[in-house]
Amino acid sequence: MAKLKSNNLALEIRYVKLDVENWIQYEILFLYKDQPIIQDVLLKRVNEHWRERSFGAFKANECDQDELIDTIQEALDTDEPRYYQPTDPDFILAIYPNEIFPFMPSNLQLVWSSDEIIQQDEDHELIREVAGGRLPDDLFTLILMVDTYNFGDERAYSSEGPALILLPRRHELRQFLSELKKEYVEFCKTWEIELPSYAKNINPDDE
Repeated sequence: MAKLKSNNLALEIRYVKLDVENWIQYEILFLYKDQPIIQDVLLKRVNEHWRERSFGAFKANECDQDELIDTIQEALDTDEPRYYQPTDPDFILAIYPNEIFPFMPSNLQLVWSSDEIIQQDEDHELIREVAGGRLPDDLFTLILMVDTYNFGDERAYSSEGPALILLPRRHELRQFLSELKKEYVEFCKTWEIELPSYAKNINPDDE
């Protein structure tokens, strides 16, 4: 189970199974201190498909192959915003590199900084330049919205729903991506489907 943590919040994504139509089945959890944020009683359980969900977990699916991993990888590689929505619009993922909540223009102005803070900022920018513009502590905004189709007696997708907003550092997002890749490779082996190109670089014994 791959888990992206940011302070007391976490996003957990699980590859569950390949269904009879050969669609990848996911579970997605919004967590606070490792406990589900969403009340399980509100989630849809109208038939076997919906009833088999884990406690407090959203269900999602995608046909053919997983593209979630590629989306995160592209955001890390390009430092450009990236978006992903599966074929069935169960959820939407948005990633904004080097931004904090991108929809609100910043109106904060620096009034005063000590010489020490100014020096630290200058040193940090020098390190960034030497590192090619990317540092492990760079902030990302990650937003994952789950459609209300997951709830109660909803009968259609609405493009509305609860969203979890996280501010992970670059190194935390990289670690999450590594865990996702490892889990997806094991998923492909279990369900005997084509391995992704990065599978040869995955060591299942690595922690």
